[in-house]
Amino acid sequence: MGPVRHPTLSETSERSDRVAPTGLVNEEHDVARCRVMLSLAAIVVVYVDPGEPLITRWFNLASGPFTIDPRIFLIMATHLTYSVLVLLGIGRFFPVRLAHYTAWIDLLFAVAITSMTHGVTGPSYPFFAFAIVTRALRGGLHQAAMLTTASLVFYLAVGLLTQAGGADVLIMRPLYLAISGYVVGYLGQQRLDLQTDMRQLAVAEQRHRIGRELHDGYAQALAGINLRLEGAVRRLRAGSADDALHETAAA
Repeated sequence: MGPVRHPTLSETSERSDRVAPTGLVNEEHDVARCRVMLSLAAIVVVYVDPGEPLITRWFNLASGPFTIDPRIFLIMATHLTYSVLVLLGIGRFFPVRLAHYTAWIDLLFAVAITSMTHGVTGPSYPFFAFAIVTRALRGGLHQAAMLTTASLVFYLAVGLLTQAGGADVLIMRPLYLAISGYVVGYLGQQRLDLQTDMRQLAVAEQRHRIGRELHDGYAQALAGINLRLEGAVRRLRAGSADDALHETAAA
């Protein structure tokens, strides 16, 4: 039986590159499925919700129970189409890293849905929370803080514009968003740091193994060759050229 061959450092890195994207694709598929369910639920809520859309003061939109204006439905259907395309295309038609930017698209849809429904008291709040949570899990604390700040600005701007709701809408809900962004961002950052530490430990382990193999194998072989060459030099000095040649050939 031949000697056991251990994977080299480059082979281990290539294997990690093949395995890691698979986990990321599965994770993004889970996020995309949640986005599709959120989109479907929002369409149902808007359809049965008797609330008056925010922009009816500027545009004449149909509203009422079991009624949805075609323009509002177009926005909701666009979000559903976008959600399905992300679910079907992630890892197939576009790389996984592009999914990191979908949180900002989710935020834009949250603002649009807020405007097309009855403001901050409508069904748009989960869209803000969804964008914050997904961005926090992917990008860590810094990215979560950026998107949370943007979400709070848009959310409070719409709330002040519509003058809808009291402390629950204008204070507690934004506070919930801020706390969620920080907590999930902190957990996401811990996850990213742990993944970085695990990669560094794997690389260090491979380097240690390679160094041990070099010391136990090649270093000992070189030491043996060095001893034979020293013996050949001594024989040459002693005038035994044939013995020195034999010693050199054996090395």
